Amino acid sequence: MESRVVELKAVVAPAPYQKGAELLMVEARPETLVAEERSPMHLCVVIDRSSSMTGRPLSLVGRAVQILSARLQAGDYLALILFDETAEEVLPMTRLDGSDLEGLEEWIGPIRVGQGTDLEGALVLAARSFEGQYVRGAQRRVLLISDGFPSQGATQIGQFRNLGHRLMEDQGVSISTVAMGEEANHAILESLVGPGSGNFYAVHDSGGLAGALAAELDAARSAIAMSAELYVEVGPGLKSLRLLQSYSNAPHAEGLVVHLGPIAAGVPRVILGRVESDRSQRMGSVKLFWQGLAGKEAAIAPIEWVDEMDEVAARQLRREMGLLHMITAEEHYWRWQERDPARARGYLAKAREWLQTLASENLLPADLLNLHRVRLSDTSDRLEIGVGMSGQFAVSRQPRALPAPGVDSEH
Repeated sequence: MESRVVELKAVVAPAPYQKGAELLMVEARPETLVAEERSPMHLCVVIDRSSSMTGRPLSLVGRAVQILSARLQAGDYLALILFDETAEEVLPMTRLDGSDLEGLEEWIGPIRVGQGTDLEGALVLAARSFEGQYVRGAQRRVLLISDGFPSQGATQIGQFRNLGHRLMEDQGVSISTVAMGEEANHAILESLVGPGSGNFYAVHDSGGLAGALAAELDAARSAIAMSAELYVEVGPGLKSLRLLQSYSNAPHAEGLVVHLGPIAAGVPRVILGRVESDRSQRMGSVKLFWQGLAGKEAAIAPIEWVDEMDEVAARQLRREMGLLHMITAEEHYWRWQERDPARARGYLAKAREWLQTLASENLLPADLLNLHRVRLSDTSDRLEIGVGMSGQFAVSRQPRALPAPGVDSEH
């Protein structure tokens, strides 16, 4: 089995789009290597069977089970939970063999539609399904399939955001969510997916569902660093440090610890912070710890000042900052769209300006650029006609910036 290595680099550099400001950019770049063997996947699939899922969303759930049967492998671990006003574990965490995969649909059987939706209770039960199950280097992942309308237990976005953070920090459980149907509540489902956790998918048909589940299982299989944590040692050269993304973090004796969750092979992870520095003093260092197939692993790098980045790094920094500004403006739009529509329009306009900046500098691939354009256009249309606003949210896998740039911020 090949060793898998994560290269770590940390620099302090002038901030793009804001004169006089400085940024700390930490990049964790995992090598793209193919191992002869991998740690088995530990997956808990949580399926909403409440009455709001009646019709096409629930009909697609059967298709989801078929896709899982085709893509899971013998040796993987799977649990299945169905929920309405109560959560039912129809399959406890089980190591699969060939016969289990062939009979996966029989484990669920005909799905009985129920009343009420206890989403929080279902996720708590899902987290318990991993108890007593430990395989070195294995990822614990929950895949939630729902339309995102809880009626009991936790019902607020902030509650679900805290729940997602808590499961990742306390139990190393990442959550991915699949929003089923055009009327799904993206706000609730996206809030469960914190930076460094899982992914968020919006699905309207069987083709979209197949693509989402395939992408999710591929992402889970490619994870090579579990429970990754970044320790930033603040030296005398760093006068201040404020994390710009909403990764869960906490102070420690030397500076700051940032919980990154799983890291996938070949997919760089970038962490950004606003700093004030003294170049005549030592900046400090960064240390990354994670659980790999070989056990506990680590990487370390000094924090270095650079007056000018190379072209590749500079473009990466501009792309990350542009996306952060755009996404944060969208978040502020959704926060204000009911209370102050005029203010919300200002934030939406700011998000579109940032997208135009990313486009003019050729910082995004064409398919991703078009996806953002379509989403922002749809958001604008919904604001004007006043349809479905409370159930919509800016869809993104990018970490959010804290705090958001104002409507009148410069770029």
